[in-house]
Amino acid sequence: MLRAAQDAVRGAQQQLEAARADLARASGGPSAVDIRQADNAVSSAHRAVEAALAGKPLPPEDTAAALAQWNAGVGDARDQLALAQLQREQLGASVDTSAERAAVASAQQFVADAQGELNRAQEASLPQLPSGEVLYLTDLPRRVDAVNVARGQVLQGAALVVSGAALTISGGVAATDAELLTVGDRAQFDLPDGTVHEATITELAAAENPTERWSIVLEPDPLTSEQSMQLQGSNVRVMIAVGATAGEVLHVPIAALTAGSGGEARIEVVDGDPRDGERAETRLVVVETGLAAGGQVEVVPVDDEVDEGDLVVVGR
Repeated sequence: MLRAAQDAVRGAQQQLEAARADLARASGGPSAVDIRQADNAVSSAHRAVEAALAGKPLPPEDTAAALAQWNAGVGDARDQLALAQLQREQLGASVDTSAERAAVASAQQFVADAQGELNRAQEASLPQLPSGEVLYLTDLPRRVDAVNVARGQVLQGAALVVSGAALTISGGVAATDAELLTVGDRAQFDLPDGTVHEATITELAAAENPTERWSIVLEPDPLTSEQSMQLQGSNVRVMIAVGATAGEVLHVPIAALTAGSGGEARIEVVDGDPRDGERAETRLVVVETGLAAGGQVEVVPVDDEVDEGDLVVVGR
């Protein structure tokens, strides 16, 4: 159907050229260029009239002013058409070329009709898909990560794999740790080349079961295209700081803490020679504890003094 319509357009164009050639020969006086220009002017004026008629305002825009403007435009287009037709007739005024001109007009209409049929055939030949098999993406832009089917193949499974244009990191975190986090907290993760990159927590949701891990989503700071491709689908180690000291602090192993009779935290500081073992002189120092991480805990002595480098008893 499409090929037949294309052949019809070519045949109509050839017929039009032949009709114009016959008209040129019958006209005698005017040159072929003059005739072609006049015919083109008439055709252009015809199209202008059709365009003006098609531009009639529709409700609710069909006000009196709009209709008056449309009527004026149609009138101007028709005047131009009449002028172009008159000028074309003057070219062959001394020769009766009415038959040839009619043949040209008929050929022009034939070309227009054939072109319309070609347009409809082209539309009909386009691939069609049932509307129920079309998936509309709610958010754009999207990136096509994989195409799982080629033209002519039978579709089995997913045809495309798409992802968001912005790369995100998703994972899980223990409920006890999740209570220390909030949306907007900053985090760090390792890139494939070993460098550290920053990210921000954008989502933090508790699990339905209190014993299950919370879900967490982080948005990395801007990445290059190469970094995004390397990170896509890979696992990364994320580090999130949940607290920090104001500066340098004293810290001891968590195992060095003991509880006093009143529940206060204490550490046992070695004042004597540690080589004496259990006979070495020690003293108990009540402390206040701070941040704990990596098996160490911040301590601040309450009544006694503890200095950097002091030895403490661990595990007694």
